[in-house]
Amino acid sequence: MIDSGYARTRDTADLLLQAWTDDERRTIDRRTNDLLRERDAGDAVNMTEAEAAAAFPWLQQYWQETGRFRATPPGGESLADVAERARAFLDSEWSALANRRVLLVTHVGTGQMLRLHLEGWSPDEVDERLSASPIGNCGVVAYDFEPDGTARPIATVDG
Repeated sequence: MIDSGYARTRDTADLLLQAWTDDERRTIDRRTNDLLRERDAGDAVNMTEAEAAAAFPWLQQYWQETGRFRATPPGGESLADVAERARAFLDSEWSALANRRVLLVTHVGTGQMLRLHLEGWSPDEVDERLSASPIGNCGVVAYDFEPDGTARPIATVDG
């Protein structure tokens, strides 16, 4: 089990671990990886959408023109930046995760960018998916990996 290290992912991981017996929990390798951290909202951190719109009146047009994947909040990270972190996570952990059951406890945007790499989404597809159905909290995606390393989603539950 790997979490982002943020309190809410650690708390979620603690709750998930309650599904296993004490003996099973002792066999679970639990650690943190900062590459799974939440997208940096920059100057808009802790703002509601209305507050961000008032503070950055030009932002809505910028998001529309640039697209949700490439647009960067003032002082923050774009989803493209998060996708780079997700790729770095997969590159650094792939051999350690191979042929194992792994539970990642991360954040919505980071989870979506992991899916981008695992499922081969294009940047345009990310924009389409985000526009068609906004991401909910507490989503779960289960994968089966083919012998060639290709990820095949076998179950998806969006929260």
